[in-house]
Amino acid sequence: MSWEDQGRQYHMWFGHGTAGNKSTKAAPGSSVVGQSTADRVLALAYGALASLPTAHRGQAEAQYHNGTLPRLKEAMTGWLRATALNQATFASRLFGRSADDPVVRSLHSAVLGAATATSHDDLREAAGKLARAMEAVGIQRWPRFVADAQERARDPATQAAIEKSRQPPDPARDAIRPVYPLETILPGLGAKRLADAARVLGGAMLRQGLSESRPPVGNAAANAGKPESTAGQAAGAEAQAIPLSRSRFGHTFERHGQDATEFLTNRARATGTPNGQFLDNQAAARFIRENLDKTRGGPVSLPIPKDFPARIINPDGSFSPAKTIRLIPGGKGVKTAYPEP
Repeated sequence: MSWEDQGRQYHMWFGHGTAGNKSTKAAPGSSVVGQSTADRVLALAYGALASLPTAHRGQAEAQYHNGTLPRLKEAMTGWLRATALNQATFASRLFGRSADDPVVRSLHSAVLGAATATSHDDLREAAGKLARAMEAVGIQRWPRFVADAQERARDPATQAAIEKSRQPPDPARDAIRPVYPLETILPGLGAKRLADAARVLGGAMLRQGLSESRPPVGNAAANAGKPESTAGQAAGAEAQAIPLSRSRFGHTFERHGQDATEFLTNRARATGTPNGQFLDNQAAARFIRENLDKTRGGPVSLPIPKDFPARIINPDGSFSPAKTIRLIPGGKGVKTAYPEP
């Protein structure tokens, strides 16, 4: 069906209040998997028009016919390609605004929703967010806002930033850095002796020596001196069920967990970038918990253990092995974590 009819379907009216053709209606929850970026952009544009209050719909429709629609389509195509940018960069590059700007928040949420939509219901929700942004800007000012956004999306520096954000992560660039300064761990040694120790031991040996020299803490300290069977049972019981709370693990398991295959497949296809997935939430939770101290210096990429249950979902729908796991600290644990290619 045409996107005008799709707009009618979304709220059973469009433009001047005409009802949709019931014979062309798609089921509300029907799939949009496989839709191109251009189709999603049109769905967002016409769905937003249908989502506006009646008092604003006629004016916005006239703007579409007077040149706003093609400019909006071009700008939104750029916005969809930019969903891998962090929200602050997305806001400043594409709109010249701050990340907490309500218009930017609505637009960022709208295009991310369109990029990851798997049903018409998802597209309808995303279109509603675009409509809220239109109203926040002001219907009269919306064409000027779109024209400015179109120019920003065309800027070579902005396009370069977008393309860079779409590239696979570089594990070499994000190599593990020492977490504890040597002078903190080995107090009393002068700078020369610290340097000599680093040269003699080497990075790997030094890390091993430091971990062995540190006293046991937490559960390790509690289990120290216990018979092996008792300590093993305690460790096994603890590993069986880690609460997967948002306060500890952020949106790790909602967006990268064992049940997120469909979401990640569609996001990889829509954004053109690989997406990492954990295939065992509990194994991932244990890995995150055991390596949380390594995030004290900020986000870190860690080598993935052998036979660890994780994979990469590629834009073409194929799977490939993950090589590292990215941990991004936040709150009481991590904001998110995900496998990297």
